[in-house]
Amino acid sequence: MESSTPPIDELSRQRDALRAQLASIEDMWPGSLVARYHKCGKPSCRCAGQGDRGHGPAGP
Repeated sequence: MESSTPPIDELSRQRDALRAQLASIEDMWPGSLVARYHKCGKPSCRCAGQGDRGHGPAGP
């Protein structure tokens, strides 16, 4: 029976190559960029509706 999963040594080589590529990128900062939404809590606000994402997008 033939397996479609690469052997562990090939996966390790791929991982090491990816790490080397990432290490060569300059000006990389930890964290992530995401659009955040929030509900203000006012019952009469448009964001109070069921299924509404809320106000946003807002940065960190």
